[in-house]
Amino acid sequence: MILNEILLAEGFGTLDMPDINLSALAPIPLDQQLASAEKSNATATNAARWTRMLTAYRHAWDTRSGLQALCRNDDDTAIVKADQKAELDRLRAGPDGRLYTSDDDHSMYKFDENGNIYVEAPAYTSSGGGGGGGGGGGFCRRSRWC
Repeated sequence: MILNEILLAEGFGTLDMPDINLSALAPIPLDQQLASAEKSNATATNAARWTRMLTAYRHAWDTRSGLQALCRNDDDTAIVKADQKAELDRLRAGPDGRLYTSDDDHSMYKFDENGNIYVEAPAYTSSGGGGGGGGGGGFCRRSRWC
């Protein structure tokens, strides 16, 4: 076992040259990253080491070892936020399923600390002004604040 492999397995290193991003939100799919990495490490001596180092790196990622635990926690948060954004976009898109069209839902959707979605209604007060004035805000069509 080589020192780099030990550091990777314990979560105190990262692969680079080529860089491998194990996140579910990686901009390049993992299979494409690995295919590129295997090509660049195709020589016999590199191929054996590369496979062992990749295995160690994946182990640390999967078991949340060492500093990889922080990366995984950040990744988990980013995945939840991306899923929530997708859900909000789906709700806001309206019946046609497309954002920024006339049928969009303009409700103020929010997520609570448990990940449950709800519609936040703005608080308002009616001011009773003098001389027959008064009034205040209210809701218009589609729950928009007027």
